[in-house]
Amino acid sequence: MIITAVIPIHNGLPNIIDCINSLKLQRCDDFDLRIIVVDDGSTDNSSDEIMQGIQGIEILREWKSLVDRGNCAGSRKALDDGADYVFWINHDDILENHRSEKPS
Repeated sequence: MIITAVIPIHNGLPNIIDCINSLKLQRCDDFDLRIIVVDDGSTDNSSDEIMQGIQGIEILREWKSLVDRGNCAGSRKALDDGADYVFWINHDDILENHRSEKPS
């Protein structure tokens, strides 16, 4: 199962890095987590920092997209790429660590 997190940002440093790292700590044997960041014209080099520091993140650059349109653009991309589920998360949210394994 593929779950894609869509994160819209506009000048989201340093919070976006913490958000992505918290997503990457989530573990479950039953799903593959993908992350799409939708950058709404950030001037703080958010996208460049993400691309240099974190592997496996897809960046969509949607100028003047606002949050709702950024979520829609990211969701369309996720579904086109085969996501079974899409969830939206704000760039300044941090998830608690979670680990789930299949029962033996």
